[in-house]
Order: sequence, then C-alpha cells, then structure tokens
Amino acid sequence: MKKLAVLIISAVMLSDVCAYKSYAESLYYTGDYTITYSVSENDTITILKCSGNGESLYIPDTIDGFPVTEIKPSAFVSCTNLKKIDVSYDNQYFTTENNMLMSRDRIQLIKYTGSDHTAVIPYGVEKIQTHAFFGTQAEYINIPETVSYIDDYAFMGCTSLKRIYIPSRVEYIGRSCFFSCPYLSEVYIPEGITAIYDDTFYACPSLQELIIPQSVVSIGNDILSPSESNTYNPIIYGFYGSPAKEYAQENNITYRMIGDVNNDFQLNSSDASSILADYASVSAGNNSSFSQSQTVCGDINRDGIVNSADASAVLSKYAEISSGG
Repeated sequence: MKKLAVLIISAVMLSDVCAYKSYAESLYYTGDYTITYSVSENDTITILKCSGNGESLYIPDTIDGFPVTEIKPSAFVSCTNLKKIDVSYDNQYFTTENNMLMSRDRIQLIKYTGSDHTAVIPYGVEKIQTHAFFGTQAEYINIPETVSYIDDYAFMGCTSLKRIYIPSRVEYIGRSCFFSCPYLSEVYIPEGITAIYDDTFYACPSLQELIIPQSVVSIGNDILSPSESNTYNPIIYGFYGSPAKEYAQENNITYRMIGDVNNDFQLNSSDASSILADYASVSAGNNSSFSQSQTVCGDINRDGIVNSADASAVLSKYAEISSGG
C-alpha cells in the first residue's frame, strides 16, 4: 500500500509541476467540485485537476468565455466518489458514452466512472489515458481491437478486475498499468509488445502465471511482486532467448520455457514428440496427460490448443537453435 501511495502521489505531482511551469492556475466551481484550470496563449482552457466529493461532475463548453479544449492526464485521480461526468452538448472537444469521458472524436479514453460488471470500451478508441480506470469496480474490461496505446497507471487499483485481454494492435502498455489489482488472475499480452515496464503487475497476488511474448526484449523492475513462501509463487513463461528467464532468476520467481514440455531446460525433438503423443491421445478421446504448466508450455503458437502445429513450431525452433540461430 505504501508503494501504491507513492506512485499515485508522484504521478499527480509530476502533472501539477508541468502545468505550473506552463500556465497560471485559476479555479472554476461546478456543483460539488472545484476544477483547477489554466488559460493558454491561444485563449483556450486546459483542465489541470479536479477536487471534490460529489457523485457527478459537469464539464462546460467554455470557462470565462474561452473554450475547454484539453484535460490533463490524471485530472480526476482524486475524485474517488465520482460516478458520472456530463459534458456540455456545445463542447466541441469532449463527449461521454457508456460512462466514459472521451475526446470528441472518440479516439482517446480519458476517464471511466461507471459501476458495470463488464466495462465495454467503445470501438474506435485508440488510446487509454493515465488513470482512466483507476479505482473502478469492473470485474471485466473489454478492450476493442482499435486500441494501440495504454498509458501509465491506466488500470491501477482496479480492485475487482479478474481478467484482461490486451488486443493485438496494442504497442505500448505503460508502467504500473495494473498495479494493485488484487483479483486479476488472467492476462493476455499480445505479440508486438517489446517492453514490459516497472511495476506493471506489482501487487497482483492472484496472478499466478504470466506469459511474456516472444517480441519482448526489455523487462523493467518489479513487474510482479516477489515470491513469498506459501502465499505467492508465480510462474513466468518465456520463449527461448527471452529476457524473462534472467528476470525470473534475479527475482527468485519460477521460470518455464515455452516449448519445453519436458521441463529439462532444453528445447528439442523430445518436446515435439511429447506434444504429438499427448495430441494423439486427446484426439482419441482421452484426457490430456499434461499438467497446467505443460499445457502452457506446449501451446507455443498461443492459440489455446496444443496440437501438431505446436510440435512443428518446436521442431522449427530446435532446428534454428541447432544451427546457431
């Protein structure tokens, strides 16, 4: 909890410092909330932060006669009771849909204030901003295939979130993105992600398995909480040559190599044979003999099925390794 508080305070302070250096601040009062804003050289309004304890907030089209054109990241992080944001119909820069505050073109998702069991992000959204879902109670969040960027802290403190599927277009998942999501137990990270940043899944004690995509070349600090005897013992899965192995070893976390179903720390024809044997048995109507860990390792193409295609992929990788690739 101490680390969580430090991260939130640091993020908010950084936003405040940057805003202070750029413009003088003024206050606008709306219902139970106070909006801190600034006027730019172009006579436009930027909302810097918001404070208050009410359940609803109204964002006008203008303040002091100037159009509201920008909302800073983390502007609503202190609004813990906020359940609804309304935007003036005349505002040309922002709108709301499905309890989500977005840019008018619906490309950027700024803040979700709903209490849905499943939060559905509208198709067309491309960027999920900092703290967009901070502290929300959704158990599931549907991210559309249009999203390509998930900012730092976006899902921090989602205390009911159980599962998250990150679509294939996403190229960036920010630091501390899922920090302190205690019930998060399933995560899918797509190929194409090249880095996993600091504290991404820190303080997520229900996350017992994490598969690192083959495309990842860099792993930050504390992406998972450290193992704790008898309470938290996660497994990190990675591909041959992945930085996941070094990270796991340095942090005393169990590591398994994808493709190595025999768990002998090698990737070879024996693994392919084991996969084919199990696939043949399952095809004949028998239950798989693989453990959960073996199933994850055997599904090298990550399509949810362990079959001959995975055995072929193992043999191809083995041939590449044997030739010095």
